[in-house]
Amino acid sequence: MTGFRYALRSLRRSPGFTGVAILSLALGLGANAAIYSVIRRVMLDPLPVPRPDELVAAYWNRGSGELRVTQVNSFNLRDESGKVYNSNFSYPLYRAFRDAAAGAADVFAFNFIKDLNVAIGDAPSVASGALVSDNYFSALEVGTVAGRPLTAADARPDAAPAVVISHGFWMRVFSGDPRAVGRSVRIAGAPFTIVGVTPAGFEGASKGGIRAVDLTLPLSAQPTVAARWMPGAVSAFTTDERWWLYVMARVRHPSALAPTFATVFRQSLAASNVEALRRAREPELRLFPGARGIDQIGARIRQPLFAIAGVSLVVLLLACVNLANLTLARAAARQKDSSVRLALGAGRLRLGVESITESLLLAIGGGALAIVVAAWGGRALVTMLFAATTVLGGTVRPSLDWRVLAGIGAASIATGLAFGVLPAIRAGRLDVAGALGQAGRGATARSTARALLMAAQVALSIPLLVGAVLFLRTVRTLARVDLGFEPERLLIARIDPTLNGYTSERVDDIYRRVIDEVRAMPGVASAAFVDVVLMNNLQSSHNFSVDGAQPINVRYNRVGSGFFETAGIPVLRGRGFSEGDMAAGALRAAIVNESAARQLFGGAPPLGRSIRLMTVPSVDFEVVGLARDSRYATPREPLQPTIFLPYTQTPFPTPSMSVEVRTAAAPASVARSIREAVARVDPNVPVFDLKTELQQIDETLGPERAFTRLLVVFGVVALLLASIGLHGLTAYSVSRRTPEIGVRIALGAERRDVLWLVLRQVVVIMLAGLAVGVPGALAAARVVRATLYGVEPGDPLSVVIAIVVLGVVAFGAAFAPARRAAHMDPLAALRYE
Repeated sequence: MTGFRYALRSLRRSPGFTGVAILSLALGLGANAAIYSVIRRVMLDPLPVPRPDELVAAYWNRGSGELRVTQVNSFNLRDESGKVYNSNFSYPLYRAFRDAAAGAADVFAFNFIKDLNVAIGDAPSVASGALVSDNYFSALEVGTVAGRPLTAADARPDAAPAVVISHGFWMRVFSGDPRAVGRSVRIAGAPFTIVGVTPAGFEGASKGGIRAVDLTLPLSAQPTVAARWMPGAVSAFTTDERWWLYVMARVRHPSALAPTFATVFRQSLAASNVEALRRAREPELRLFPGARGIDQIGARIRQPLFAIAGVSLVVLLLACVNLANLTLARAAARQKDSSVRLALGAGRLRLGVESITESLLLAIGGGALAIVVAAWGGRALVTMLFAATTVLGGTVRPSLDWRVLAGIGAASIATGLAFGVLPAIRAGRLDVAGALGQAGRGATARSTARALLMAAQVALSIPLLVGAVLFLRTVRTLARVDLGFEPERLLIARIDPTLNGYTSERVDDIYRRVIDEVRAMPGVASAAFVDVVLMNNLQSSHNFSVDGAQPINVRYNRVGSGFFETAGIPVLRGRGFSEGDMAAGALRAAIVNESAARQLFGGAPPLGRSIRLMTVPSVDFEVVGLARDSRYATPREPLQPTIFLPYTQTPFPTPSMSVEVRTAAAPASVARSIREAVARVDPNVPVFDLKTELQQIDETLGPERAFTRLLVVFGVVALLLASIGLHGLTAYSVSRRTPEIGVRIALGAERRDVLWLVLRQVVVIMLAGLAVGVPGALAAARVVRATLYGVEPGDPLSVVIAIVVLGVVAFGAAFAPARRAAHMDPLAALRYE
């Protein structure tokens, strides 16, 4: 107890050392704990269901043939060899899998719906949903906290439409009222009865990239809530041509189920009435682990997350090096005090225990603060990395559970012991007479050790600083890219009447009336509809042919009249789209950009030429205008050939559309008026994704800016730790060499000579650190080459900027003790010690 009180008093007498040591440990451990909590949430956590390791998900590869089908809400998965697998299956295939595996596995199917129009009372809102098979909840072994789950009875044609709501939706909309079960809600304009509430934490059969599910409905609700998935009178439950279901199974021995699924898959394709399916050659079906459900993001963001984890490990190393430096300095400063205590009869064991106790107290303080850093850092990391992505930002919620807290505690104790044992051992071996009589000796060895540690700190800091500069230049270059349109004073809002199950004629009428209302609003210069918002990181493409030539896959966008004037894209020749082009029976007009004109027509004038859209049947469009090239999906992509088509003239179902508004003043001034204009046309049509085009661009550039912010933060931490270490090393060196400096000054040394004598040590440390750090920075930069833009990993200017910044900070930290040495009173220096 006496040792504990002494250690506590000793730390209180050295607030600078205590604060820096605790902060260094907290930053190093907290950053790594935050990264781990995000990686675990994004890539490791399974579904909150019993025995998730029993779940498998089915995927298929087209093999050597031309297995081409239309998939709904699908995604691709790459295996360890790079082979691409597809996610979706038709309903007949799902039934065939389920029947073949009866008794051996519980096979279930589902798909997600990003947007559902939900009305509780009079106010429409948008929620996410899922269509699921009747055994979905039983196979996942997920119950309810109120009411009941969906069952086979809910899938019967004569059953009342039922829906199960999530715990989050229950709390958000009904404040957890148990009477919500049994209430009726309108989904896509049809009444559904709430029959149950899922447990907290269960947000659907996905832990990776799918928006948390608010409403779970039976597959039989597809014609009501997702009619646009199937064209015309096609039934989703009989067609072989549209594959719209994810298929998973709960099975104890997947290796026994895989051959059964593969056989059923090949036989079903061979027996299909669709020729494209019968032509399949060696199609492959594979079962992947499904513990995380349908995981769309784990593989995609593995590299950036691991890169951030590597950066946080460097910060931890920097913190450890800084702690080692501080420990050496403190041990050297206390050597004489320890010698005096030993001479007065204090035991060596007691000194060692006090040293270890001090380190453990620092570790406890650093670990406690690391928990705060990890909690805040995890949320900040998610915000920086995923907030720009609506889907990811809604599903990634890192938390500090017992594993993270135990890891922080264990690492803190281990670090405390590691940095406390060495001074304790030295205290046990201390030569009392030598220490009292020759206090200055031995300083050279300790100074060398601290100098080597500082060189290592410089070497570790340089890659962080070079990376920060590279990404700052990347973001700056992307921000200055000529987009080809005018994003200022451009407001975007998405509306989707199709969520109500309206006919295409009614949807077209709503769009016409909405655009008239918006154009009549005060403060609106122009307005137009667009299918794919520019800079939305999304794109549409299709095959087009000219003069019967081989079809070419070209990007296209469906837009309304006035789009080019509203977006600020100049039409170089011909004309833009007018209201006449939107009318039924009008000439099918098309506008191509400069890149598309070159790709499709070579050097020939495009106006008046015909473009064939390769659908079944094919549709011809006449080119009426040539538009300037503009960026489509992201600022970093090169200019792409793009064809613009009237959204009313394409042979595809009418999509949800975004209305773009060019405002005469600040866009925020008309944002509310857009909602009011849509409500005047149809109060059941919700307005969502309301933002400015500049906000949209910020979201698209979110990953680059997030990574830049992280590197800048870590770079600042590295600079802070380096400056503390260099300042401490220089001050320690000056204190140990005070008599020598006094002699030099007494013998006539100039102040600049003394200044250089002290700063020369910093130069040597910097050069040694740079000799190791610069090659390491260049090697590390090559890993993130794909995420850079307009700058190469080995860019000399970025390296020079990083070196100059570190040099300025280093000399700034060392200058104060060097200046004190240069202005030292020689008589006081000669009497030192």
